[in-house]
Amino acid sequence: MSNSAVNANGILKDASEIEWYHDPDDDMPISPHPESLSKALPPGPRTLLASRDIRGTSTVKNLAYYNLVRTGSNSNPTIVNPFEVVRPRVHPTLVNLTEHYLCEQNIKPRGWATHRKACEKNASKRAHDERVAESIRQRKAAANNPVGPGRRTVNAAVADPNINVLPNHTQVATGSSLTSSHGINHPDFIFDDLPFSPGDDGDLKYHEFQVDDIKVKHHPNSGIPTKVHVFSDFKRHPAHYSSWSTPEPDAQLWCPFKSRLEFDIAEIALEAALNNAQTDHLLDICCHCARQSEKFTFQNHKDVRAKWDAASQHFTKDVVSIPFADASWDFDVYYCDLWEWATDLLHDPYLFPHFHFDAQRLSKFDGWSFEHFVDEPFTAQNFWDAQSQLLPDAKPLVFILYADKTKLSSFGTAKGYPVVARLANLPTDICNGQGTGGGYVVGWLPVVKEDKQHSGKPAWANFKAMAILATARAKETAEEREEILKEYGLHDILNALWTMKSTDVHRVLSWDKLHFHSGGKWSDHLWVELQKHISSLGRDKISQVDKNCQAFPCWQDQKHPNQVMNIAFMDNSMHEDILKMIIYATHDILPEQDCPLGYLLLHCVCLYLELNMYASLEVHTAKTISSGCHTHRMFSAILHQYIDKMADENGKNWNFPKLHMDLHIFDDVKAKGATQNYNTKPNEKMHGSLKDSYLLWTNFCDVAEQILRINQ
Repeated sequence: MSNSAVNANGILKDASEIEWYHDPDDDMPISPHPESLSKALPPGPRTLLASRDIRGTSTVKNLAYYNLVRTGSNSNPTIVNPFEVVRPRVHPTLVNLTEHYLCEQNIKPRGWATHRKACEKNASKRAHDERVAESIRQRKAAANNPVGPGRRTVNAAVADPNINVLPNHTQVATGSSLTSSHGINHPDFIFDDLPFSPGDDGDLKYHEFQVDDIKVKHHPNSGIPTKVHVFSDFKRHPAHYSSWSTPEPDAQLWCPFKSRLEFDIAEIALEAALNNAQTDHLLDICCHCARQSEKFTFQNHKDVRAKWDAASQHFTKDVVSIPFADASWDFDVYYCDLWEWATDLLHDPYLFPHFHFDAQRLSKFDGWSFEHFVDEPFTAQNFWDAQSQLLPDAKPLVFILYADKTKLSSFGTAKGYPVVARLANLPTDICNGQGTGGGYVVGWLPVVKEDKQHSGKPAWANFKAMAILATARAKETAEEREEILKEYGLHDILNALWTMKSTDVHRVLSWDKLHFHSGGKWSDHLWVELQKHISSLGRDKISQVDKNCQAFPCWQDQKHPNQVMNIAFMDNSMHEDILKMIIYATHDILPEQDCPLGYLLLHCVCLYLELNMYASLEVHTAKTISSGCHTHRMFSAILHQYIDKMADENGKNWNFPKLHMDLHIFDDVKAKGATQNYNTKPNEKMHGSLKDSYLLWTNFCDVAEQILRINQ
């Protein structure tokens, strides 16, 4: 091993002329690496500059790589990357200390690697702090002095007059010169290779956006410019929200009651479900207490009821007559004016600031581009299309209608058919709520009682449907016309929605998660099939499933049934909770070797649970919609495999509408927003108060009118 590192004249040799060894005891020197030796740094001044060729990022704050410039009197500047510099390990017998190129400290070879990592990390942090400080100084200078001709400072509003970049966004210098965070001008440094942001024009070379920034683009007819918000500052408010001032509280909120005291007493009587005698006794007590203070005008239950009737919205009663079997059948239909109800909400000074009358398109910045997402109905496509068809000054007012039968009594002998309305212009948390702005019963349809003489016959089924939609249907056609329609597979059935102008029935109907998933395909089909496979394995397996459900940990808002196998649940929300637990409770009960068909069905249920998860999302992007569609295709393929293998065993008919409706899940998401906007679950919750009204405040005769009066 040679120990000479100097020439004969005593001058230190060049690095390429020195023989280098990994260890003092090595006999073979390290082979020189041309690229590594060319990057060895001789003594001299060193400067950190921003790299020119940077790809895959659109923000100056993410410029994490630097070039080291070597300057000298006899050579041109050479750009190298300090993180790629291969430092030869100096032989300890030649040099005991090595100078680091960033901190210029003398470091022993044994601690060189650890010091290098820490020093480079600290240098990166210092460079970032310097860039932030320089950005702040540039913004202050731009605010105090006009921009010179050689440089100009722009933000998103320069490129697109419809885009307003809100505070907390760093302005970026573009054009023919760029000032780096170290104050060095680079005339040739232009972001030609950087990606364009949406809305850029040809003059704008670069924008800076922060990850997770939200861009809000309103409908062109709204006249509202596009804005970009910092994610932490983003709050969804209508355009008129900032100019809206909260009105003074109403001094007489208890109208039409004469005083606040009368309102409180009437409210107590209503909430306590007092009968007439109890209400009269309560009013006697109040009269004795109020004689010494304010005037108390109530004398009996009739006075209280008169005030409640004045405060509630009146329903109109129509009698519909339907001919059937040489007789005429009469049915009572109750309804109120939808426009009058909506006008009351629009005149509410506390609710009006939350209305959205202009369609919006929201997108979120992911570090590379803005990704579109939908959640509320006014961010979806149908709302946008509706506003496009209106005059520029017109605004859409969107109604959501729901109708479904419910059992009022425990044994199901008394039934009700309420119609509930909501306004989609309100945010979901208000629209799906129970208070002001939430669901409101606007109608009550008749329930046709079964007649044993005609039950199950097609004519009776058509008659029942006619009773519900009789106001919009024509009379039955002659037999000759019916025969002609049969040749083409047509039926002489009219739809009530056809009488409404500019209405597409197929676009109006929406996929419902509660009835189509947990209360439909799962509870009536997949769960029934799964129970059959488990039962075929014996009682021990049935008992083991129940034990697994008992051992399942408790979750928030998750129902926890101890038995699931031999109990018939009527609540659809309970079926949804069972669906979430069943994979974990049965994966060791149905192994492939013991029950191949049950195992295949369990695989299908697992995909079904994943599809249910995508359908339950409250915010959707293009990626989540694509993933949801892919999951549905996988679920359909596995289900058809199971159907084909089970065709010869039980002969179950899988051709039912709810199985087909899953094809439209994500079409409705793109058109109307997240499924929670049109889920019937909030409307089903209103059945509870209707049942309470039936049980506590009616005389169980002609209950529709009594329930509607109390419910208001």
